[in-house]
Amino acid sequence: MRLSISIMLAFVLVCSGFAQSKKSSKSSKGGGTFRPGCKMPFDSKKTAFDGKCSIKGAGTAADKVAESKAKNNFCGDTDSVIRVSSDDFLTLQKASDDLGTRKFDDRAPLHNLVTIGSDKVGEGTVVEYIAFVDDAHYSNVSKGETVNCKISGKPNNDIHIVLLQAPDDDPCTSVTAEISPHYRPGGWTDAAVNSAGKHPIRVRGQLFFDSSHTPCRGSKRASPARQSVWEIHPVYSFDVCKKTTIEGCKNASEDDWVPVDQWNSSEGEEEGRS
Repeated sequence: MRLSISIMLAFVLVCSGFAQSKKSSKSSKGGGTFRPGCKMPFDSKKTAFDGKCSIKGAGTAADKVAESKAKNNFCGDTDSVIRVSSDDFLTLQKASDDLGTRKFDDRAPLHNLVTIGSDKVGEGTVVEYIAFVDDAHYSNVSKGETVNCKISGKPNNDIHIVLLQAPDDDPCTSVTAEISPHYRPGGWTDAAVNSAGKHPIRVRGQLFFDSSHTPCRGSKRASPARQSVWEIHPVYSFDVCKKTTIEGCKNASEDDWVPVDQWNSSEGEEEGRS
């Protein structure tokens, strides 16, 4: 009888421990439902991932929760888009360095951080940037990342885009853009972005300060290489230019821009002009 009671007690303890372990594992993954808090800036539908990961991601520390909320901001002012240059990202880098910290429970100090022309610019400002795509790929697909609740797989992670002002430039001069998995249109893929080829692209989205990375400094190369930890993240729109030079595309009409999911690279080659 005592043996039976001991066996039953051991079984209960094991089951209790397994349930607690499973609960802890689930909580470490974040979870929840993603609610953007506004109309999305592009046409799309809710994806399976949006039912797995909330705007807070999987972080628990105040600074990581604030960071994930900033990364997931789709509510920037798209009526006042500001065109930025490569040098503007260096200006933002210098200004954020001067703040003396990389951790922000309250990210307000990153807002309206610098003046570009007559505009105050900082995290949350919606900008546009014209550049060449050096590379686009799904990132963190094996283990996921905190903002995406550490869920693995391409549908659940960002598309990391390396942007250069000239195709042969050093990646240490690059700017980074990230396409979030939240509500991501089916035609927004790494292959579609890479198909821009020798045609410049125009990416629009909010500025974001990514303290998880460091920029290249002097002879010290960062990984991934970049000139600034300021990114366009998340991307709100991504268009390919029919022309083939940065200057030509800066002066292009809207008719010269094609949404990335409608871009036909072979036609673009035939129609491309400077």
